[in-house]
Amino acid sequence: MRHLLIIIPSLLLCASCIQRNSGAKSTTTSIQTVGVSVTEPNQVQTESENPAPPVEERQDMFTLPAHGERIELPRDERDLNEIYVDSDLPITIDTTANGFRIHYRVQSNDYMVVQTHRYENRTVNVGYEDKSLFLSVYYDGKPIVDEREITKTDFLEAIPLDRIMNYELMRVRLSAIRDEEVQMELSICQPDTDDLYPIDLFISKDGVMRWRVVELIWDE
Repeated sequence: MRHLLIIIPSLLLCASCIQRNSGAKSTTTSIQTVGVSVTEPNQVQTESENPAPPVEERQDMFTLPAHGERIELPRDERDLNEIYVDSDLPITIDTTANGFRIHYRVQSNDYMVVQTHRYENRTVNVGYEDKSLFLSVYYDGKPIVDEREITKTDFLEAIPLDRIMNYELMRVRLSAIRDEEVQMELSICQPDTDDLYPIDLFISKDGVMRWRVVELIWDE
């Protein structure tokens, strides 16, 4: 079993001891493992399977700079009773199609999303590791996106700061490699809820990155 060492003031914990803390006043922090969804290369659709949507359907598009600067968010100082750790990270995907080569890595970063849960007469503060996507894209053998770190703060144009602080980058999926572009799907989620912002990210063969928030339609 892979061990993960987590240091919290007054606490030194090892991920080999994975159990839920059930004491209301205990200062012990437990560690849980969770998963991140990543598409395998053989599941990626090509142009004939997933043609590009018409231009008129692409509304509310934002541009993602090729070399962005990570925005530091305020740190949550609450004491944690539990920490959720993704045992599958880091995950690396490398695949090629239609002249593109896409190499990306999903890994935890140093930001922790904290949620407070109330169970009957006790309160539990749970920490969730946030994640970064490191993306490199090549076209005809030439780099067009070079190890670009993408975090949830890259989407502040559509997600308010006071909300994004309580969300994590959770789901990453390489959904299509077309003749003119690559399409990826990301989800910015509030942990343990259905509250999320689905993101479509498009990378053209010229290295231009654009994105949009996908409107969710829930079944009644």
